Amino acid sequence: MMHYNRYTGRYVRRVHWALLTLLVVSAGSPGVLAQSRWDKWKLTFAAGAGICMPAGSLSNAYTNGWCVSGAAGVSFSQLPFDLRIEGGYDHVATPGSFFGTPRFGGFSSLSGGCAQILVRPPNMPHATPYALAGLGIYRIKSELLDFAYYGSGDYAISDIKPGWTLGMGMRIQWSGFGFFLEWRYLRVSPAAMSRIMLGFAYN
Repeated sequence: MMHYNRYTGRYVRRVHWALLTLLVVSAGSPGVLAQSRWDKWKLTFAAGAGICMPAGSLSNAYTNGWCVSGAAGVSFSQLPFDLRIEGGYDHVATPGSFFGTPRFGGFSSLSGGCAQILVRPPNMPHATPYALAGLGIYRIKSELLDFAYYGSGDYAISDIKPGWTLGMGMRIQWSGFGFFLEWRYLRVSPAAMSRIMLGFAYN
């Protein structure tokens, strides 16, 4: 039978402190793990070009056109998503125009930028499928010319509106450099664009 004395009390207090320390460390481990996941990030850059197809109110008067975009963001290797800011320009024309130069016709364009989240499987370094969604601000611009009188009867509108985008893609990457193929739907009411882009990425 162990008698309680000052040496025994000192021993018990040490055990109590050791157990309390272990409890605190165990409770803090999920937070430390989550913090370590957020700490593993890197900057990403992307640029691309492709074909855009008018939709919504634009589909009745315009044919397929072209688009360009550039983006910069942050990628978290231990988390299933990336964050990025993108700027882009989409351009479609009437059948009587050539790359936006009015020739008995006209053109319409969407230009602006948006904040996006890309959802993807984590820890896939080479071939990575992803889906994205974003919100932004865009400038809608349309110019039409009178078909009967070239250079007269011009009609032009320009407006700034909020918009949203959804899409999916595939990124192939080695040693920081790679390529991506992406489909996007961009809606700025009442106009809309659908685009297919090919580009390069770096992170």
